[in-house]
Amino acid sequence: MSAVSLATDKSPTPHLRRSAAPSLKAGPRFLLLEDDANDTELIRRALKAELNCDLLAVYDRDTYEAALRQSKFDLVLCDYCLPGFGGLEALAFARQCFPEVPVIFVSGGIGEEIAIGGLKAGATDYVLKNHLERLVRAVRRALKERSERARRKRAETRMLRFQNRLVEANKDLLRRNQEIQGFYHTLSHELKTPLTSALEFISILLDGLAGPLEARQREYLSIAHSSCDQLRLCIDDLLDATRLETGKMVLEFKPASLAILAQEIVRSMARKAESKGIQLALEIRPNLPDVPLNQHRITQVITNLLNNAIKYTPPGGRVRVTLQPHGTQPDFIQLTVSDTGCGIPRPERQRIFDRLYQVRNGDAATEQGIGLGLYLCRELVRLHGGSIHVDSELGKGSIFTVLLPRTQQSQHGNVLIIDDDPDVLEMLCSLLATEQYNVHTACDGEEGLREMRRQPADIVILDLAMPKLSGPDTLKVLRQNWGPVPVILHTGFADGDLMKKALAYSPFTLLAKPSTTDQILHTVRKVYRSGDTAIWRRNHLGIPQLVAN
Repeated sequence: MSAVSLATDKSPTPHLRRSAAPSLKAGPRFLLLEDDANDTELIRRALKAELNCDLLAVYDRDTYEAALRQSKFDLVLCDYCLPGFGGLEALAFARQCFPEVPVIFVSGGIGEEIAIGGLKAGATDYVLKNHLERLVRAVRRALKERSERARRKRAETRMLRFQNRLVEANKDLLRRNQEIQGFYHTLSHELKTPLTSALEFISILLDGLAGPLEARQREYLSIAHSSCDQLRLCIDDLLDATRLETGKMVLEFKPASLAILAQEIVRSMARKAESKGIQLALEIRPNLPDVPLNQHRITQVITNLLNNAIKYTPPGGRVRVTLQPHGTQPDFIQLTVSDTGCGIPRPERQRIFDRLYQVRNGDAATEQGIGLGLYLCRELVRLHGGSIHVDSELGKGSIFTVLLPRTQQSQHGNVLIIDDDPDVLEMLCSLLATEQYNVHTACDGEEGLREMRRQPADIVILDLAMPKLSGPDTLKVLRQNWGPVPVILHTGFADGDLMKKALAYSPFTLLAKPSTTDQILHTVRKVYRSGDTAIWRRNHLGIPQLVAN
């Protein structure tokens, strides 16, 4: 049952009247601006035949504007030609009061050019009075579109609130991380000064410079000296972890013989292994080439792995270091440290390289200390463009495998930038080239996919709004053909429909435009160092188990 009323009060401030007959079920509320009573009745009948609606009819500017000021409607029907009040004026007022409410022109004398002008001005549709059979379809379509817009707006509002919460949570995490890093740095420096003094005075005593020592005094001082050395190593690890997390650790590489370096380290560790009754062996494939290294840091890696192997191998066991070309990747040298210790439990293997993680019970390569040794090994190896992983079996021992690139070119990941803005391409290309990434570019999604087929990238920086193939469609193909290749969405449409479409092919890292050079570099470095980058998977071809973050 429909209700309709016609406002006829000609007073300056008209009082709007509605039919007293209520609808059985509340339907949408329509406002009709029409100065012809016969047309009003025809429109009412056309709507009543198929729709349960509440229609309020008004006849001039005053009643129309008063109705919109006093109440909200689901749809406005408007004659285009009224005395002293044009349809475009009525449309503008409706849009001013309720921008989301659809407006349909219902007119008898509206040409195509005028109709198109009305649509451009914001009208939803137009219906000619001699074709009122179209009216109900037009109304239903307008209501459906309004409902869809409202649904999308609610979804966008929820998404925006969620994104804002994520942003705030991320800011909080960054702040806390900075506080932790600052604490590490301050603590390390504050501890190192008195520790250095303690070590110097203990050394003076052990050297007899302060007078002769009894055997028991020398023994106790030696224990104190060893404990101070252990504490110094922990402090150094804290400082290194802080430098890594803040991006302040920069390594210089020089061609060096990994074979000679391994021999020196094994020779220095021989007495420690012998004191535990452990057999320490070194096997090196002849004629290995020099590789670009930071010798201090690689020494730190190998020493840490050997210390762990000796520490958790029982007397009578074996520790072996091998050095050879990688079987399936000739661009990499493979170094392994294997032992016959009690092994690492399977659930722990995926986490032993995490910062501050310590395995409980079992072999537990990080059981003692502060849980930074293997984390530093992983990060230092990655800074060399290499990778590290572990295989282990309880009761039989562990094998740590390190891959290092033979050339400096293979140390740096391949970055593909896909963006239709030539200025953005040039800026990103120049910026990342200074970081020694191997950069490739494409001006649209189709070209980007061709470039990926020619040379798969380790990281893809992808715009969302592009011709030919949009960012989300490109991302879909990347996921289908290159799996979890890391993708950074570099876009100015972080909260639009393109982003919602891209979410179906997550995970990815979001970098909103405009971004500072520091933000871009920080994001690329973080993604490049993550355990899921394709370069690590490529480096690990032929290795049974990949360690992920």
